[in-house]
Amino acid sequence: MLQTAFEYILIFADNAEIDRAGLASWQSHHSEYGVEEDFFLVFFTLIRDCVQENLGSEWTETMASQWEE
Repeated sequence: MLQTAFEYILIFADNAEIDRAGLASWQSHHSEYGVEEDFFLVFFTLIRDCVQENLGSEWTETMASQWEE
């Protein structure tokens, strides 16, 4: 799942578009394993938090707003 999450992040970084259909498909797939919708999306928040922590002072407000998008 981490690799797929990175792929979605990198595609968004290149195109400024989210593959919503693909993401919905993965979310549906995970729901079959009992992963709730809110928990599925938290994974991206955790990645953001790790990136922010590791960038430290290099993390910018622009980066923060792009992640929120």
